[in-house]
Amino acid sequence: MSQVSLEVISALLDGEPVAPDVLAAALLTPGAREALVDFAGVRAQLAADDSRPSPAFYRAMERLVGERSRGARTPWAILRAAAAVVVLALAAVGAITLGTRFHGNAADEPPRATRIIQFTPGVDWHEGAPQ
Repeated sequence: MSQVSLEVISALLDGEPVAPDVLAAALLTPGAREALVDFAGVRAQLAADDSRPSPAFYRAMERLVGERSRGARTPWAILRAAAAVVVLALAAVGAITLGTRFHGNAADEPPRATRIIQFTPGVDWHEGAPQ
């Protein structure tokens, strides 16, 4: 029996859509009837199986999973958090110094005059409307 025929029969039992002509071809292959019976038997056994994990299993899992969910930190988690803080601090410092890189260190006072221009009132300009 080919792998394709087995997959078609398995898909049919799983409730997946199967083309009728493909199913007919799969059922004509030798061993298809036995495979169909085997698949149906496995499905029936799984449906009838109502076994559940023991209470000891649940306690052990709660002990393992519960500790992590309550905030117990592993060394790697602490290291990752510290690395994230360092990266954020470096990003903040970089953002603060970025302005001075583009604009330079601006002085708090105006620059010194290189030349002085003087205007005489009434000669170089007139008060009021333009003439």
